[in-house]
Amino acid sequence: MTGRMPGLVCRAGMALGLALALTGPVHAGGELVTAEAAMREVELSGFTRGRARLQVITEEAGRVLEVPREVGQAVAADGVFARLDPTFLALELEANEVERARLDARIAYDLKEAKRQRALAERGDTSRAALDAAEQALRDDRFALDSLAVAARVLEERLQRTRVHAPAGWRVSGRQVEPGQWVNVGDPLGEVVDLSLLVVPYALTAPQYTALMARSGLRLTLPELGQSVPARVHRVDPAFDPASRKIPVELAIDLDPQQARGGWRALLTLELAAEPGTVRLPRQALRGSYGEHWLVREDGARVTVTVLRGLHADTVTVNAPELAPGDRFRVPPDAD
Repeated sequence: MTGRMPGLVCRAGMALGLALALTGPVHAGGELVTAEAAMREVELSGFTRGRARLQVITEEAGRVLEVPREVGQAVAADGVFARLDPTFLALELEANEVERARLDARIAYDLKEAKRQRALAERGDTSRAALDAAEQALRDDRFALDSLAVAARVLEERLQRTRVHAPAGWRVSGRQVEPGQWVNVGDPLGEVVDLSLLVVPYALTAPQYTALMARSGLRLTLPELGQSVPARVHRVDPAFDPASRKIPVELAIDLDPQQARGGWRALLTLELAAEPGTVRLPRQALRGSYGEHWLVREDGARVTVTVLRGLHADTVTVNAPELAPGDRFRVPPDAD
């Protein structure tokens, strides 16, 4: 028993010395470093989509003759999404032209008759009523001709609308009809999307929104494409979602037309202010033993800290309730 006592006393003395070292002030000199405000990175994920979508709807009833583009293809320069059979409208327009020709001939006759009746009335060879009737017939036929001219313009416009249009260059994202199918007025024929500009929607908290708007040189990372691309704020929804308490924001990016499509994952990284008591400073100022880490203030007081990141980097981020940016700490003389 007596042979073990010196070892026990020695270990007890070392433990006591370590305890005193951990709790007591340190007065050793050394270089001073200043703690800086720490930032934390937040990564948000969104997905690309076209700037706008448009449902293509027919304004005429008829049988579909042609749908020139398949899903994924761009609408041609003429803007035609589908063509409907114009046969009956063309026949109506032809009948209108025949009726107008008939009225032209009738008006020419009425004009001669009105002149004849006027000459007879001036000589007193006919009654005033006969002259009025001839002039009224001429006016009625002219009104009828004007009405047919308006009807012809309506038919021409309806003929134009048998060619159902969509914005040229937009991609077909949906096709709901095939040639030979009958459609009614108001039926949807498909959908097109504008991929000339891609947008990525995010829902941001107020601090995230503030950090985004204050940031310059905004970029988004597209992991599937292995690219980091410039981005800009495209639209901010002025409404506020009381359920999520977040602000809807859309960022816009430009991609090569061959890669422009919806569904690419886009990562947005924002720097936000860290929690109170979190600071950054050179790793050399950090001291540690037995899994515990601390800093030594300028006056020698010891501050136990929690290391958040950077333990093996040049700069370390630590947290303790009593820490604040601007605090000064000593670097051990033998720090690497």
